[in-house]
Amino acid sequence: MDTKSFEVFLSLAATNSFSRSATLLGTTQSSVSKSVAAMERSLSTRLFDRTGRGATLSPEGRLLLPRIESLVHEANSLNDFLANARSVAAGAVQLATQPSIGWPLVSHLLEVVGRDYPDIRIQISEGTTNNIEEWLSDGRCELAVLSRPASPRYAESTRLFSLPMVLVAAPGNPLMAKTRIAFSAAARLPLVMSAAPNGGRILLEEEARRKDLPLNVVQDVNSFYLIKRIVRKLPVYTITTYTSVEEELHKGELACVPVVQPTIRQTFYLCVASRRMPTNTVKTMKALILDWAQKMRH
Repeated sequence: MDTKSFEVFLSLAATNSFSRSATLLGTTQSSVSKSVAAMERSLSTRLFDRTGRGATLSPEGRLLLPRIESLVHEANSLNDFLANARSVAAGAVQLATQPSIGWPLVSHLLEVVGRDYPDIRIQISEGTTNNIEEWLSDGRCELAVLSRPASPRYAESTRLFSLPMVLVAAPGNPLMAKTRIAFSAAARLPLVMSAAPNGGRILLEEEARRKDLPLNVVQDVNSFYLIKRIVRKLPVYTITTYTSVEEELHKGELACVPVVQPTIRQTFYLCVASRRMPTNTVKTMKALILDWAQKMRH
C-alpha cells in the first residue's frame, strides 16, 4: 500500500462511486476497483460493501477512515514541513529524558542536529519521571521522553516504542550464560534499582505483587550511571532495558540475559509541553525523535 492507494480509498469513501472516483482521479474504473481490492487483500478485511449503485464503507472501512485521512495529510505535508523546519529551526530547545533511554536518544540527536541543524542548540536534562513531569508543568523543558504519558494538563504524549527488560550483571557471572531467566528467579536476586517512583521499578514491583513475590532490592540508587558501575564491581544485579546498557555490553563491561515468564516491556512516550505553542525548533526536534523511534522499532 502507498499514498496513491489511500487516495483511491478516500475518493471512493467520499463519492460511493467507482466511476466518479475514476473521473476525479484521472484513471479508470477498473484501476479504482483493483486498488481497493488490493488494499482489502493486504489488510485481510472488507473495506467497502459493494452495491448495484457503487460502494459504501464497511464498519472496518469507517474505522480506518480517519487514520487514512491523517496519513495522507501527513504525507502531503512532508515537503512543506521539511522546507519550513530547515529554514527557521534555530535556537535553544530544552529536552529532558530518563536515564534508561537517555544515551541512545541523545547520541542520535546530537549527530543529526550537528549535521543538519547547526543553528539548533539542545539543552539536555536527566531526571526521574516525577522530576520531568514537574519540569514540563513549569516550563523548564519543552520536550521529554518518559516511561509513562505525562499528565494531559502539562503535555501532549505520543507513544514511541516498547522495549523488553533484561537482567544485567558483571561479565563472567554464571547466570549470564543462560539463554533466559524467569522473572520469579530474577526477582529473588540482590538487585540495585532506581528508587520508586521510577518507570521500570514500578513495572517490576507490579509484577512482583501479582506473583506475591517480594522484589529483592538491596540498594536504591538514583543514578543509572552509578547503578551500572556498582553492578560491574559487586555481586549484584539490575533489571533494565537492553538499550540502556547496549554500549557497556558491546564493550564487554556488562552482560545480560532476557527476563521471561513474563517478558516485561517498558513503554516510552514523547511528551511535548503544552504551556505554550511549540516553536518550529520544537516541532523539528519532535519529528527527529519520532523518526528515531521508528528506527528503534525495527
